[in-house]
Order: sequence, then structure tokens, then C-alpha cells
Amino acid sequence: WFRILKPEAVATLNKHHGPEPLSSDCTVQSFCAILDRYPRRVLKALLLDQTIIAGLGNIYSDEACFRAGLNPGRRVATVTKAEKSKLHRAIRAVLTLAIKCGGTSARDYRRSDGSRGGFAAYLKVYGRDRQPCQRCRTPIIKIKLAGRGTHYCPQCQK
Repeated sequence: WFRILKPEAVATLNKHHGPEPLSSDCTVQSFCAILDRYPRRVLKALLLDQTIIAGLGNIYSDEACFRAGLNPGRRVATVTKAEKSKLHRAIRAVLTLAIKCGGTSARDYRRSDGSRGGFAAYLKVYGRDRQPCQRCRTPIIKIKLAGRGTHYCPQCQK
């Protein structure tokens, strides 16, 4: 379903959401500043919090952390500036590819025309519990973080 909103309703909604990662105002500098405000938060929990950063769900958070080589269970305070920059690039790359592929039909998601999204073919960690990492062959681990299933490679993601 979708809803058409008047501009004032959109503005009200946007007050309760963080920046959208693909927007021009979500620069590396602003992204790092956002993360710096929450040093005690667990990385995955922060990425899923729509009031901090909008538009990142469970699948894309796992995939971005993998691309950036970051363990999603790390505290933000332990993430270096270079790693934050790498995460920013990874988030943008994952989301851009996912949009190009029409989303991820991991289970029941369908596009507006009823077809399945094609990003599932590009998943590196999400939904691959106990399967070998495509980079290093170490088994992917699934844990629970922020109340969500979280997939990562313990060798590639530090």
C-alpha cells in the first residue's frame, strides 16, 4: 500500500526520522557526526533506529556492515573515523544496488507490479547462517542484536 501526503504531512513525518542515507545532505561528515553523538550504542541498533538514520532495515544493515568489514555488535565508540567513512560508502552502495535490483524478496516482499526484487542474489551475509563466507570461507554466524536476527562473518568483520 502507499499513501499520498500533502507537503505539510511529509514535513511532520520527516521531523521524526533521521536523514535518508542516499540524500545529498547525508555526507560523510554529517554521517560521522551522527554516529559520534551515540558512542555507547551498538552499531546495528543505531543503524536500525529510524529516528537517527532513515531507510536502513535489517537486511541492508547486515550487508553494509559486511561490506565495511565491521562487526555489527561493536559499540560506536570503538569505530574509527576511517571505518565510519567506509560504512557510509557501504550503506550507499548497498542501498543503490538494492534499489537498482528492485529490493530484496527474502520472504514475502513483492514490488508494486507483483514481481520479486532481485537483490537477494547479491546477499553476502543476510540469511546465510552457517554457510561459508564468500570471501574467507568462515561460517556466517547469526545472533540477535536490537531484537533482530543479525548475520555476520566473524573473520571478515572486526
